[in-house]
Amino acid sequence: MTREEGRDPAKLGSALYHNINITEDRQKGLEETKASRQVLHVELLARVRGAVDHLGGPKQCVDELRAYFDAGVGHMALRFGSWDQVGQFKRFLNEVAPALFR
Repeated sequence: MTREEGRDPAKLGSALYHNINITEDRQKGLEETKASRQVLHVELLARVRGAVDHLGGPKQCVDELRAYFDAGVGHMALRFGSWDQVGQFKRFLNEVAPALFR
């Protein structure tokens, strides 16, 4: 598609749309992420665009997110797959981001 638009694919950066649910209970996180995705009408979008889900505690989140950056992802959009968006955001800022960006 890039070539069809007259652009050089080698000059494009990489990006990832990533669903994240910071929880020590992976099964609960998966159920909550799936339910919130359906309610927010993005289930189809996730299937079409290949969105990635990640569930786990802060260390697991750091390890997986770091692996994407190490693989060359230049931009990442995170969607918290949880009903508690503020709580997830606070956990990300306090428990994931400091370890990820040091």
